[in-house]
Amino acid sequence: MKYNMKHWTPRLDNLPGPLHQQLFRPLQQDIFDNILKPGDILPPQRKAAQALGLSLGTVSKAYQQAFNCGLVEAHVGRGTLVSGIRDAEILRDDGSLINLQTNLPPLPLTRSVLLDASQKAARTLYRDTGMHYPPVAGLFRHRDIISSWMTDIYGLIIDPGQISLTLGALQGLSLAIAATSKVGQKIYGEPITFAGIKATAHYLGRRLCPLAMDKEGILPEAFEQVARERPGVTLVTVPTLQNPTNITYTEQRREQLAAIAQKYNAWIIESDIYRFLAPDAPVPIHTLAPDRTLYINSFSKCLSPDLRVGLMITPEPLLGKIQQGLQAGGWSIPPLSAEIICQLLQNGEADRYMDRLRQESLKRMTLVNEHLGEFFPNQSKATYHMWMECTLQRAEILTNLAREQNILLTPPRAITLEEGPTSPSGIRLCLGSEQRRQHFYFALKRLKQVFAEGQDKGFGII
Repeated sequence: MKYNMKHWTPRLDNLPGPLHQQLFRPLQQDIFDNILKPGDILPPQRKAAQALGLSLGTVSKAYQQAFNCGLVEAHVGRGTLVSGIRDAEILRDDGSLINLQTNLPPLPLTRSVLLDASQKAARTLYRDTGMHYPPVAGLFRHRDIISSWMTDIYGLIIDPGQISLTLGALQGLSLAIAATSKVGQKIYGEPITFAGIKATAHYLGRRLCPLAMDKEGILPEAFEQVARERPGVTLVTVPTLQNPTNITYTEQRREQLAAIAQKYNAWIIESDIYRFLAPDAPVPIHTLAPDRTLYINSFSKCLSPDLRVGLMITPEPLLGKIQQGLQAGGWSIPPLSAEIICQLLQNGEADRYMDRLRQESLKRMTLVNEHLGEFFPNQSKATYHMWMECTLQRAEILTNLAREQNILLTPPRAITLEEGPTSPSGIRLCLGSEQRRQHFYFALKRLKQVFAEGQDKGFGII
């Protein structure tokens, strides 16, 4: 082995757990990311302890854990050197259950950032409101801060008075569907869609029907046909990094759909929750047709699902219906959650964290390309999920084979509107639901065997 005279700078990740784990995890991640290469030198344990203000025993435990995992080697006279990841066996996959079926941020907010924001939020709320019930749409100050942030980051000009704060995007979708359609009516969406949209429509008694689409988005002629036949019809869409196909609608396609909605007085419900991963995406449909679009976003994907803060921008004629729905559904969201979000937006932590999420998503996409590139097409933009197209029948077979290997994938029927055996469907691979990088690596190795087995049995991917 050729030894590189490169020293690693030790650091802590400040995530929950013993101190030696907080040192081990960044070390392990840098090896996974190939920042540390075989032969690179770790600092002597005593120097690392002094630099971090830790005990020598704590640093020794972290180094020992890296040694036990086969990530480093100890050489007399040379010190502790990186071994690198040579094969899956070194990391000792124990076959435990790994969940890859839910879109979550691949990195948690650090404990120190969340605690600091929470403490400031509690003090601010007590001082300003005395902890009374807020307005049904949320405190105006919160809506104003969120509006200003979205203008600065996305260039969206938003009237805070048209914003309603919601319990994540799903409550916004539910309110929007209820406000723009009636029980028993047909509403329309992408043929392969987010499971939450399908479940919400079913719960509300609406018939969610597919519209034809291509790689640029829903076909304008398909939308125009139903809009002409059913004035006031509702279209539900995720035009940026569409879940699960990852399609981002082109600017022209957005303009065409917006023009049709205005011509026939149709409603468009636009979920834009993945825009933070693609800040250079074309402008939202809401910008093109603000009087016909209910725009939904959420901080669950880009900050923390625990806080459950979403927002909806509503055209003036529907504001009363939306606020009536909020009131009937439990009044407003908890103001403490909204205040924490606003603290993170104002102190810059939100922007820094979203940048980390984009980078982590790209790293995980690289791992997928390395191990499953023959099955999942290469995705050039950061995303939380990757998509492999196949028929519904084949998707279900492969999902069941994965379950036998203790890998949970998104159930294909949950995201497919047409449920015939040969209907277009596929496998959605979520990159963030398993936050432990080494377990995500194990999952990819197992899935490679699963897909190879599927091909051997004649269940090809295409």
